[in-house]
Amino acid sequence: MASMTAEEERFIEEWVKPFYLEILHGNFLALEGSERDEFIQTCKRACSTAGAAILHALLADDDVSWREHISGAWIVGIQRNHDFTNRVGALLLESRYCYSGQGHVFALAALGTDDAKQYLMDYLDRYLVNEDDWYDQAWALAAIAWLDQAQGTSNKQRYMERWTRFVANKPNWDLEAFSRVMEFCDELFWE
Repeated sequence: MASMTAEEERFIEEWVKPFYLEILHGNFLALEGSERDEFIQTCKRACSTAGAAILHALLADDDVSWREHISGAWIVGIQRNHDFTNRVGALLLESRYCYSGQGHVFALAALGTDDAKQYLMDYLDRYLVNEDDWYDQAWALAAIAWLDQAQGTSNKQRYMERWTRFVANKPNWDLEAFSRVMEFCDELFWE
């Protein structure tokens, strides 16, 4: 990214820096004490004040990085802002930036609609077929499993044979972290 204006720097300081490293891989799950409390309060403040203009800027096509996308998708998910289902879903399918897919997957699972779930399944249909694509397939399949449990469906089964082949060369990939992320949010944001 080219050098930023003072306004762009303020935007990053307010809407990206407080979130992206903690959201990445569910790192916030390891926070304790005052750090955990501060992260929760920062999320709650952001989610209560971020409107459509902020979210559009975070989820833009140009002049952004994975950091903006993961932060914007996180806020969409916490807010359960259905107005951004198609935008987040399209970004997930495009998979332009590394890491941002974790945020997109989180947001779509949090939204939990049929359309959101279809984006997750379309992503798995596209990216679970090539074992050399190391993207966010674990998060997407874990999101489907989480939605199955929450909604009484069984979509995960459709992917298990492909998943087994896909992770054969990925010994540290599992589906557990995503469930902990959703449990955290259930407890603290979606009461």
